[in-house]
Amino acid sequence: MNKKLYKAAYDRVLQKRYFYRHLIIFVVGNFMLFFLSLQSWTPAIFYLLTLIWIRVIALHFANAYPEIVDDFGFNTEAAEEKAIEREMKFLKKQKKAKVKEQAKAKNLPLQPILVKDNPSGYNESDLV
Repeated sequence: MNKKLYKAAYDRVLQKRYFYRHLIIFVVGNFMLFFLSLQSWTPAIFYLLTLIWIRVIALHFANAYPEIVDDFGFNTEAAEEKAIEREMKFLKKQKKAKVKEQAKAKNLPLQPILVKDNPSGYNESDLV
């Protein structure tokens, strides 16, 4: 077995496990800080501590899941081109759906609704 590859995989698994542990502690800790802030602190301190803690968790997430963080960044031209292609496909799909919807709307026969045909008692002025 390749020890270097095993060590890298082991380190990644540990980073992910520590991230989830940190996330659980963050949620529980924020509930505790929130209730403490209701009783003794001003809410501004709670918000400040939460924002600092969120930043630390974001850094921890970046270490645990670098492949996800790389997907958000456009570090290379290839990644940017791939994102542009994805957006072009999405826009083409939207345009086709819009054209189909417009064609469907044009094919519907419009007929006037007469008051005598309407048993619900609408007046002719109620109809548009």
